[in-house]
Amino acid sequence: MDHLRLSELRDTGSVRKEQAVEAARFAELHIGSALLVALRVQGKPAGFLGLAHTMPRGAWDVNQQLLMKLIGTSLATGLERIRIEARLAKLEERMTLSQAAANDGLWDFDVESNEVYFSPRWKEMLGYGDDDMRGSPDWRSLVHPDDLSRVQAAIRDHVAGKLPIFESTHRMRHQNAHR
Repeated sequence: MDHLRLSELRDTGSVRKEQAVEAARFAELHIGSALLVALRVQGKPAGFLGLAHTMPRGAWDVNQQLLMKLIGTSLATGLERIRIEARLAKLEERMTLSQAAANDGLWDFDVESNEVYFSPRWKEMLGYGDDDMRGSPDWRSLVHPDDLSRVQAAIRDHVAGKLPIFESTHRMRHQNAHR
């Protein structure tokens, strides 16, 4: 069934041929009428949400139909969020494991917020604790003075569009060098 498509069974004892199997199952459960909405999450069937009545009835009220669609939308969105969060947790776990296995330090600079992320291994390699270097330290003070002008030139070339990516191999100053 299509996502959020409503199905209405007004009388499980008297249905169209294509609804006979479902109507018989509902009748076994002592359901005389039902209003169902199909849910899909990430393009795959996730289930149904339904209202049921023990007696056959006429058409379900348009407000009930609208309510079912609204609740169905909220439920499907919540289920999708749970699945995305679970996938994200797996990816974060894999990233953590791969960083530890690679034994590499990682840093990332967010130009918009002017914040720098330093991985725990990166900090350890340079003599810092995991709680050190919160916020945005002046990255220039971390680059060896003899390499700083070359690194800054490479950054300028990247920002100006002369280099498609910024790549630099340079020396970094250990925390003890700042004392």
